[in-house]
Amino acid sequence: MQFDDDSGVSLERPFCHCGIPAKLKISAKDTSFGRRFFNCPNYKFNKQCGFFQWVDFEMEQNYCCKITLELAQRRNNRINQERVTAEVAKFRAMEKKCNGTFKVLFLSWFCIVVLCAVIVFYVNDNHVSHG
Repeated sequence: MQFDDDSGVSLERPFCHCGIPAKLKISAKDTSFGRRFFNCPNYKFNKQCGFFQWVDFEMEQNYCCKITLELAQRRNNRINQERVTAEVAKFRAMEKKCNGTFKVLFLSWFCIVVLCAVIVFYVNDNHVSHG
């Protein structure tokens, strides 16, 4: 089965192992970002046959396409790094907040223990004085 992709190039759509025309997809993984491939269209129904085939083999890509993919991959890496940096900043802020909360809790428990010790000492001291 033939069809035209977005670039106007006619592609031969293979059939997957289920016997139906494979679905054209674009990779979003870091190692193959932007590369086109065919896979089984039954992935939506958790009945995928495992069919997989690259459309644009790396060696067959022209120079312009390679540069475009490289730039897209750099952008993808930068976005991922920004996402990680934001998550680390959130974690550090939460950690700082929790450390402050822990200090307040520790101080309040310490005050309660000291207060209880003073009360016990006072009660025992009064029993000894009156006894």
